[in-house]
Amino acid sequence: MRSCAKALTYRVRVESVKSSGRAWRELEVASDLFLDDLHEVLQVSFGWKDKQRYRFGKIGSGTEQYLCPLEVRERAAGVPGDRVRIAEALVGVGDELRHRYGRVEQWQRVIRLEGIEEHGEAAPRALCVGGPRSADIEALNLELMGFGQGADRKPEFDRDRLPDALARAVDTLADGAVRRRLLNVMSQAMIGQRVRVSDAVATDAMWPYLCLIELVGTDGVIMLGAEALPPDKSRSLLNELKLETFWSSADGEPFPVTELRCTAEKLGILERVGDRLMLSESGFRMLVEPEALWWYIAEWVPESAPSALVERDAAVLFMLASATDTGDAAETAAPYFDALGHYPDGRMISTGRDVMYWIPDLIRVLRCLRMAPSNTVASGERRHPATQLFARAVLERWTPGDSDAFPSAVEGGKA
Repeated sequence: MRSCAKALTYRVRVESVKSSGRAWRELEVASDLFLDDLHEVLQVSFGWKDKQRYRFGKIGSGTEQYLCPLEVRERAAGVPGDRVRIAEALVGVGDELRHRYGRVEQWQRVIRLEGIEEHGEAAPRALCVGGPRSADIEALNLELMGFGQGADRKPEFDRDRLPDALARAVDTLADGAVRRRLLNVMSQAMIGQRVRVSDAVATDAMWPYLCLIELVGTDGVIMLGAEALPPDKSRSLLNELKLETFWSSADGEPFPVTELRCTAEKLGILERVGDRLMLSESGFRMLVEPEALWWYIAEWVPESAPSALVERDAAVLFMLASATDTGDAAETAAPYFDALGHYPDGRMISTGRDVMYWIPDLIRVLRCLRMAPSNTVASGERRHPATQLFARAVLERWTPGDSDAFPSAVEGGKA
């Protein structure tokens, strides 16, 4: 890809190819943005949902096609749009690009370069400056604020200290949109910076398991049958978790209690001795050092990750996304899961559900900690405030080169 001169501000008008089209926008964009970045700006400006498939075209003696990542993967004819800057596609005032979105085959809108100005250091990378009266320009610009800032910033981490999935992704991804976004996510996750957590924060984050540890206590609990705590113990735990109102009428052992108990056994905090549920040696330590549970579980995640490469990659990418302020860690991780070669059956693009498919035990533990979608021990969906910090702690404990023993992708399954 050609190097790009100093960025300029391009003023472009985007409108329907139909003469009767009423949807239009005037935008100011930095000329060194890539076409995939321009598509994201259009997506925000017009309020589209991300359908993954789009294309740009330069009309001339022959239409030059600029492809989205999905079409590149499908080996469509054209140039990857994430390697072409706006300034390479629109050179002079009056130049035009065509754009389509979704699965339609016809061009839907035209992007016309109407002006070129100097781009100041403090100037936004993308700004909506005009549209029909129905467009809320102020709201659009709030969403565009900070778009593309720091895209060319050098990574500030030691590649040799990364979990293997991240090191492979950094090494194998070309200089395109997915790699730039991955580096941005890694920057947000503060990869390479030491994690420090206070005892108070750690104890509050681990509170659901600490309630269970205290309930079991030094004497243990005699199980009701083979697979349930006695009703009075279940009610006591629900009361501590402030969930008694939601589960007071449940038959048998309530679901949150079952999930906490089963995952605590998987974590090695509890163990069965005959018909009694007891604290393990590790569990006894947490009884007197509750803040130690934070680092115990942070180390359990990489140590317990299955040997299959696809599962370890899913766990690393999910925790990386969880270390940012994303509203959906699984969906944020999905594009990088694809980039590592883990494609779902019959489809070219992974979803958040595909990522979560491979890490059910991890998701169950995080749900009990109120750190993943569909919290098990909370009535709301909001993540615990310490989620990002805990995810960083997990990644800090992940041994670099951990997948060296598993060099090939999993056979069979959904990979």
